Formats: sequence, C-alpha cells, structure tokens
Amino acid sequence: MRSAVAIGVKELRLLLLSGAGLASAITCMGAAIFVCGTAQMEPPIASYRLVTVCGSLLSLFTIVLMAGAAQRDTLSHCNEIVLTRPYSLDKLIAVRCLAGAAGIVIIWAASVTVGVLAYWLLGGGRLNLVMGWDTFIRYVTPLVFLAIVSYCFTWLMRNHLAAAVVALYWIAVLLGGTYVGHILDFSLTQNAPLYWVLAAGFLLVTAAVARVREGIGRPVVKLELAATVVLLASFVLAYQFEIHRHDPPFHMDLVTLNMGVQHAPAAPRAPGFWLPDQHGRTFRLSLHDDRPLVIAFWSPQVAESAQVLPLLQEVQRRWGDRVLPIAICIANDFSYARHAAREMGLTFPMLVDTGTHLTDTATESAPLAGAYDLAMLPSVFVTDSQRRLLNANLLLSIGSPLRLQGSRLQRILQKVLGE
Repeated sequence: MRSAVAIGVKELRLLLLSGAGLASAITCMGAAIFVCGTAQMEPPIASYRLVTVCGSLLSLFTIVLMAGAAQRDTLSHCNEIVLTRPYSLDKLIAVRCLAGAAGIVIIWAASVTVGVLAYWLLGGGRLNLVMGWDTFIRYVTPLVFLAIVSYCFTWLMRNHLAAAVVALYWIAVLLGGTYVGHILDFSLTQNAPLYWVLAAGFLLVTAAVARVREGIGRPVVKLELAATVVLLASFVLAYQFEIHRHDPPFHMDLVTLNMGVQHAPAAPRAPGFWLPDQHGRTFRLSLHDDRPLVIAFWSPQVAESAQVLPLLQEVQRRWGDRVLPIAICIANDFSYARHAAREMGLTFPMLVDTGTHLTDTATESAPLAGAYDLAMLPSVFVTDSQRRLLNANLLLSIGSPLRLQGSRLQRILQKVLGE
C-alpha cells in the first residue's frame, strides 16, 4: 500500500511540476482572474463563466496531460518498476491514472479559488465561498471523466491519436449541444452518476487488458467480471435517465411536451408548469392560484438576466405572502437554479425548465420559453390571484442594476393589491 501511495505521489508531482502542468495551471488561473475580476456580475454568472472559460481550457489541457502520461507508461512498459514492486501492472496503471486525475482536480480547485478571490477583490462582489464550492463541484465530474478516458484510450491504443479521438468527442459535445441528446454530455451535473460509473468501467477494462497484454500473471477473472458489471451498470443507468427525462431526439416526455404547446398570448391564464425547485420538490403552478404571481425567466448564458433575481427577492421581502415571485432558469444544466439560490440566499421558488435544449432563438430554447413567447431575457410576467396575465411580457431594461422602487413592476403589483 505504501509503495502504491509513493508512486501515486510521484505521478502527481510529475504532472503538477512539469512544464505542461505548470503552464496549464497558470493559464487557467489567469483566465479565472480575467473572468471574475474585470466586471461586476451576480454570483451565478461568475460561476457560469468560470466553468465555461476556465473549465473548458482545463479540459483541453487534461486531454493533453493525461495522454502524455499514458504514452510515457507505454514507451517504458513500466517493466523496471513492476519487477521491483509487489503488485502487478494493472494496479500500477490504476494508481498512475488516478493520481493524474487528482492532479487535474487540484489545478481546478486552485483556479476556482483564484476566481473567487478575484471576484471579491477586483470584481466588486463579496467573498462567496458557496459560489466557489458550487463551481468546483459542478465541473469535477467532466474533468475526472476526461482524465481517465484520455489516459485509458491512449494506453490501450499506444498512440497519441487516441487523445485526438477523445478531444473530438469533447468538442462535439461542447459545440453540438443543440443537436445531440443531453445524455451524451458529460459536463451536465444531472449526468454525473452515469459518467462516474462509466469512468470506473473504462479504468477496470484498461487494467484487465494490461494484465493480458503484458503477460504478467494470469488474467484476473474477478477484475474482468467487475469491468463487465460496471459497464453494464452504466448502460442501465443511462437508459433509466433517458426514460425519465425530456431529451430529444432520444426521448420525448409527455408532460414537457404538453407544457410547450400552451401559448400565453392567446390564453387568458398564465401557462401552467410542473418543474423541480431548488429543494428537489416538484412545483405545480396550479396549486398557487390564491395570490398574484411574478414569473421571471433568466439564464446564466445571459449575464444581465440574473439581475432580476435580487428584484424578485425584494418583491418577496416587501409583500411577503401576498405575492409569490417565481424564477425559471433556462439552462440545460439542472444545477444552476439550485446553486443560484444558495449563492445569493434566495428563498422564493427557483425552478429550472428541464426541457431546455439551448438554441439560437429564445422562443425555441425550452418548452416554457415557447409557451410564454419569450423574445429576450430577462422577461417578467405578472398575474392576478386568478392567474390571469396582466401584461403580455414585462421586458425589463438591462444594462444597469434593476430596481423595484418606481418601476413598472411595482406599479402593477400595487394596482393588483389595491394599494
């Protein structure tokens, strides 16, 4: 065990202290400073930009670093080390692969920490450790998955071209989100359990092949069986995810489709919806017909739209139980609404449209976006206590912080409440 730990620590130092490792860390931390320290923004937007910019950069570096580590093992065949250690090549490969993945996670943690400090010291925000933790957790799975797959594919194929294959898959997922099913996107937090299991399966398969290929000892039946079981489990998990989600073109959810066929401009009442809130509970609009509603749409992809969230919190603070503010997040990652509520201390319902499939047109990006005929974000709709729409779409001016005092929204709510 001590020898395995020693080799893991050595592999970790090789990755972090190599020229490529240091360059990757410095680049990602520099990008974090630029992203979070050059403009004022709400915490969810800073978190989103850290993931999309720094996370994407580190993903590319991960493929290169792990492919290099695997190719180094292949060229040396690890024979000298294996012959002097009390364990076989499969265990050595597993230790080196996991140590390399740990190194990538350390670089990501350092980048997020620098980003949080830049947001506090340079970006005008407060020190938000919750934002840092949520950002770190959101992209750990993609990085570990890429690290393990890059290492395993390169070792199995004994060629750097394997890393190119992984890179192409990553780029296809990154750029083809509009056209491919969400189940293929390993960067989405709702897919994290699936890709942790799949990464474990790849590592077990590589370890099993290593023992057979190098001829060191007899093949371990338990190892091969474990690899088979884990890979089968990943396919079963993927199937379960698909049949319970709206993920075109693979699966269409009837409830989500029914939400999308509603049309606010032609209906006397606000289109209804069943969506998960920040606590994981299903929020049903039909159960809240007893008071006026303020329904706001936002997206982490539109930085200015997050300014509507403090406005909704102010509505709740001023009118309490007399008015119910609701925020609906248009994002293909289900965690953004939950994390935004945590990072900003929001207590009103924070929902996410789980049918979101981002496109260039706001109206087509999500079922509810089409139902409410969204033209831009943020968009706000106000209803009376009978859920009748009082405005077609209250387009709030963006570019400067939104304020409730003296706003059109305040005047509408005062009229509804008879103030």
